[in-house]
Amino acid sequence: GQQGAVQVVLVAMGDYHCNDKYPYKFKLNAPPAGVSYPQPVVRAEAMSISPARSTMSIPILPSAPGEARVGGTFSFSVCSAATCQVESRELSLNIKIE
Repeated sequence: GQQGAVQVVLVAMGDYHCNDKYPYKFKLNAPPAGVSYPQPVVRAEAMSISPARSTMSIPILPSAPGEARVGGTFSFSVCSAATCQVESRELSLNIKIE
């Protein structure tokens, strides 16, 4: 019954860096049984952004023990000196609730 969190980590590779001007967000899918989300959409304010590696904390609130799959769509951007890439990816993670 205590709030926890899962982490989304963005690592920029090669000549790219995490775009500190982009409005990052994670839109959660419907919660699985035994889990609720305090925020269905987590925005850049919940993200620690640095050029090489950025981390977003996604709060979850478990209500029953067991296994669950949490996931959603992560919208992000990485840039090089020449171009910026705006992307989105479906991400999910199996978690064990004790």
